[in-house]
Amino acid sequence: MKNKIFYNNFFFDRKSIHLILIIAPIIVGLSYIFLQWFFTKNIKDSTFIILLFCANAFLLWGLLNIGKYVLKNSFEFFKFILIGKEIKEKRNMSDRFLKEIFNLKLMCISGVIYGSLIGLAPKVLGSWEGNKILLILLSIFLFSINFITGFSLYSLITYFVYSIRLGRLVKVGLWYRENISIIFLRNIAYEVAIIGSIYISVCITSIIFAKVLPMGKLIIGYCSFSAIIMISMFLIPEIPIRKKLFLEKKKALDEMNYRIQKEHNSFLDKNIEEINIIEFEKIDKLILYKKRINSLNIWPTNFKTIRTTIGIIIISIIPVGIQYLPEWIKSIM
Repeated sequence: MKNKIFYNNFFFDRKSIHLILIIAPIIVGLSYIFLQWFFTKNIKDSTFIILLFCANAFLLWGLLNIGKYVLKNSFEFFKFILIGKEIKEKRNMSDRFLKEIFNLKLMCISGVIYGSLIGLAPKVLGSWEGNKILLILLSIFLFSINFITGFSLYSLITYFVYSIRLGRLVKVGLWYRENISIIFLRNIAYEVAIIGSIYISVCITSIIFAKVLPMGKLIIGYCSFSAIIMISMFLIPEIPIRKKLFLEKKKALDEMNYRIQKEHNSFLDKNIEEINIIEFEKIDKLILYKKRINSLNIWPTNFKTIRTTIGIIIISIIPVGIQYLPEWIKSIM
């Protein structure tokens, strides 16, 4: 059953909107490049413009991909975590979740505010002094590119807050760690972390080639900050889930300690002649089972988690490498 609230949000089901968000920056960007050549007979930042074209299209693709995944699996998630509740209540919870995360009005407001702030950067940094046409075109271009960033940022932040709350509702068990609820939240976290880090990395790389927007050594700071943010987005939603697992593990260990102590006390109360090999085996089995429980990791250490974390770090430092690697090579030659 299709979710009406989600499908009434025309951003997700009208390709014409997607085309406008991709084509509008291209038209403004190409106009900016052409007039830059027309006025100065030189193009200073074509690579900057092209990289931002790519980043914009990639982010839009990522947002739509994540949106489709959430739409497809949201109801199953709430149906799983709200066992015992009426179907109508589960559907309402799913609808409310989608409505809050994909609130088109607030997403647009966020896009306009963020786009406007970035659009002021050329003026603040003193770009194109004496040529208002190029200054205005560059500002409009940056606004059009960063509108989709602010647009997506609202959903990202809202989901981030929501995921922490939902983490308290997921079903967890000491031996049942992979279920619909955990996989749903974790898959979104993986997608957001990778898409976000790639997008930020491309944007920061583009700034390196933006001669009209000198940022200098701030690139290192931006890369470090983005890596921290993306890893936090990836790991923090796991905290309530891991807390539940920790409590399950503690509960199981307490129970095993109680049983081992009980068997031990029973063992000590007996005379030597009454002790048999079966009693030793029973205590050994309890101790072995306790060791197995104790060896269970609370935080995920699977290959996908490690790969994603390393991937975020590598992607985040690419701009630093692009900016400083040529200088480093020259210094050692």
